[in-house]
Amino acid sequence: MFDQSVRRICGTLAECLKECIDFDTFSLAVFGSATLDDFRPGISDIDILVLTDDTLTPKQADELLMLRQCLTEREQDPLFRTLEGGILGRQDFLFSRSGLVVYWGTHGQRIDTSYCLSGFDRLVLYQHGIILYGKGFRDHLSLPTQEELLLEIARRYQVIRRYARETSGSIHAINWLFDIARGLYTLCEGDVVSKSAAARWALSNGICPDEVQPYLEAALRLRESTMPPASVDSGWLASLGGPIQRFANVLREALFHFGVIGMPCGQ
Repeated sequence: MFDQSVRRICGTLAECLKECIDFDTFSLAVFGSATLDDFRPGISDIDILVLTDDTLTPKQADELLMLRQCLTEREQDPLFRTLEGGILGRQDFLFSRSGLVVYWGTHGQRIDTSYCLSGFDRLVLYQHGIILYGKGFRDHLSLPTQEELLLEIARRYQVIRRYARETSGSIHAINWLFDIARGLYTLCEGDVVSKSAAARWALSNGICPDEVQPYLEAALRLRESTMPPASVDSGWLASLGGPIQRFANVLREALFHFGVIGMPCGQ
């Protein structure tokens, strides 16, 4: 079921785009956890893609850059701050052309000249994306090849090896475990599922090492809980580096097993 709080947030965003920005027409799509029945306020982001009929002008880009912060303050709703994705011209996105892009991310926002979704995101957008406003564009999307997905899993593995040896006390530390589970699921099943579904799959199929299983089970309970993220034990979250690296060993072995030859899979 599509999360209704996400529908409300995106509906307000669409109305603001219509009223405040000089667009003739645009499309607003939402994808990711919100359309995979896996959205958790305080943990999940709201993945969006806004495609305008024409390339953004510098004036439009400047006005859009801080829009989510303005909506957060105006509506007194922190969910607006979790909007993530790109706002750019339709043709620029579909044909990988250069043009102004407003990018909203976890760690800030910027104006850029290109925007490309990852293979995982393109597949989820194609299979599960919902157009909330404007005309569809699904038929014009280029789907990722199997090689692209394998490369993406290998790159993500390297990121986990480099940056997840130590974790902070943030609730987002559990996402490293889910990223590994999703990578393993895609390698084994050839598809993309939600983070929660991938974790349940890894646990039920005995893919998660015994010593890591309690951590993945606890992470899954947290993701599926209504407990406020701020109330989670920060010490436990900061202790996840070891379990994450041990789970990453399984991903490394799977990358080798599935013949990801020549990719940086070493520890």
